Amino acid sequence: MKTLSVMIIAILLVGLAVGAVPSHAASSSGGGVDDSGGNSIVDALKSFAKGGWGKALFFSAMITGIICILFTRHRGFGLIALVFGILLGIYGGLGESLWSLFTSWGG
Repeated sequence: MKTLSVMIIAILLVGLAVGAVPSHAASSSGGGVDDSGGNSIVDALKSFAKGGWGKALFFSAMITGIICILFTRHRGFGLIALVFGILLGIYGGLGESLWSLFTSWGG
């Protein structure tokens, strides 16, 4: 059962990470790569992360990750949950709001 849950979380992390990597490939003739399918996946992830379920999953992943890292022997699972929560936060707009908050302090 533990292996199944780790595999499911790993698949979710890979899916989020693949959507986060921008595609800058272009052909030698100067034309671009058709990435409309990838854009629709990223848009779907962003809309899920900004919704109520995405925010609840972000909060629960962060809490689970912190508790597992600090208080249990399942530190690997805690790191996976923490990375998943961070990626959800980035897609949900939390990363942009934190960045604007930190950059506003300096100037």
